[in-house]
Amino acid sequence: MARRSIFDQPTVPRLFTLLEEVREGSLLIPKFQRPFVWGDNRRLMLLDSVSKGIPIGSLLVWHTREHKLDTFTHLAEHPLPLPPEEGTRTFLLDGHQRLGTLFAALNWGSEPVPGGAWPIWFDSRNLAFKLYRRDRPPPPYYVSLSKMFDSDALWDKLSAMREKGLKAEARQAETLAHRLKDYQIPVVPLISEDLDMVTDGFARINRQGKRMGESHMIHALGYSKLRVRDRTTRILATFEECGWGQLDEQLLINALKLRFDLYVYSAHPRLLLQALEALEAADLDCAFDDLRKSVQMAIDFLSKWGVHGPQALPAGFQLLALADAFRRQGATPVTPSAEENLKLWFWQTTFTGYFTGIKGRGIGEAVEHVSALMDGSSTTPVPDPDLVAELDNYLFRAIRTKARLLWMCRGLPRSERALAALGSGAVAKIHPALPAHPGAFVVCPPEDLAALRRAVMAPSEPSAAGVLERHYIPLSAAAALKDGAYEDFLQRRSEFLDESERTFIEDELGLGIVDSART
Repeated sequence: MARRSIFDQPTVPRLFTLLEEVREGSLLIPKFQRPFVWGDNRRLMLLDSVSKGIPIGSLLVWHTREHKLDTFTHLAEHPLPLPPEEGTRTFLLDGHQRLGTLFAALNWGSEPVPGGAWPIWFDSRNLAFKLYRRDRPPPPYYVSLSKMFDSDALWDKLSAMREKGLKAEARQAETLAHRLKDYQIPVVPLISEDLDMVTDGFARINRQGKRMGESHMIHALGYSKLRVRDRTTRILATFEECGWGQLDEQLLINALKLRFDLYVYSAHPRLLLQALEALEAADLDCAFDDLRKSVQMAIDFLSKWGVHGPQALPAGFQLLALADAFRRQGATPVTPSAEENLKLWFWQTTFTGYFTGIKGRGIGEAVEHVSALMDGSSTTPVPDPDLVAELDNYLFRAIRTKARLLWMCRGLPRSERALAALGSGAVAKIHPALPAHPGAFVVCPPEDLAALRRAVMAPSEPSAAGVLERHYIPLSAAAALKDGAYEDFLQRRSEFLDESERTFIEDELGLGIVDSART
């Protein structure tokens, strides 16, 4: 007779029982869940809540006999058993981050190695959960949480503490072990073979708390027939060599939605799955091959314009619109005049923040317009473009900041590639003593930064002139910095940057700039 699951109906198991179900393979973690991403603070806070008896929310699980899903083989670096071949399977729908934290911290039977990523310790003297990543052993009053559910290991540890005179600390550790064992977590089952209902359940979870990626949901629900994740993973692997392997998978999903005339934001994942499932096998393969080719062509164009990777891309919709236009264009080559208009479109949408907050119909209209630019039926890069806002401060994720950085990198391939590879790590202060100010920063590969700083501090040297010119540092500003006049440097360089950028925006892009003096 098959073993009856404790999750057949709503239940409130103790934490030990719940983790035992994971260890035995009775509770599976499907791969549609986003990977484990919680940082140190969230993990420590969760353990603190559990130790104090504070509820951490319920878990949602799904019972199914008919559907097999790919599951994680490890949970927060700890190996998991393979799922059963037959019978009912129970998948965790909501709670991966919480359960992963508890499982990795409390999993018994293996001693964590100090200095690793996962060992969490209980500081029994200061009554706090700690990470310890030093080479030497932790203090004797630190107790590894992996001992809390291992009676023999915990007894040995507490005995050793008492022998060292740490009796009070040993009592605190013992009290914690009892609290952890008695802690209960509600588990609510979803028992159904109706994929539509399960999809709706996923979507509702997606609208609450931490976002469950739509690509993960599509992968899970289309696993048995479509293998969407396998296909998109192979596509992303082909982009590795050109620096785009870390492209957000959601952009590929959105490109597929456009192919089937679905709204990017509002179309339910089920609609995309239905469109894909309606294709014959050969047509399905062709759809994903077209996706790969069109995105690659979009990447090639963006690279011509100085964008060599996802971290340097101002707006994902720029790539999406280009890719869909290339899909429609097919084998027809893009004329030089159309390419010039597309380049102008890219810079205009970047500096005006055109795609910031864009929704629904606006996305469709933007995609249609880019297609018209590509086939030559339109020659207006952006109809009625907005004015360009001034740059007040550097926020790397802001499109206006990326516009300035990409403009500063033009004609500097090493800086362009550093920005794509390192993101904000390629943006550095010209001098460490300068405050965070738009005039203080350059885009520079880390290995070139020392030479740049030497040039700034010795502006009269023959080799310095070219370096300063390439990074928009006027000689008068460099002289001020050399004399320690930091405010004077920032003013002179900011004025030079603003004026140079204004010339580019007005003369080359044909855009206007917000006049702060009038606003």
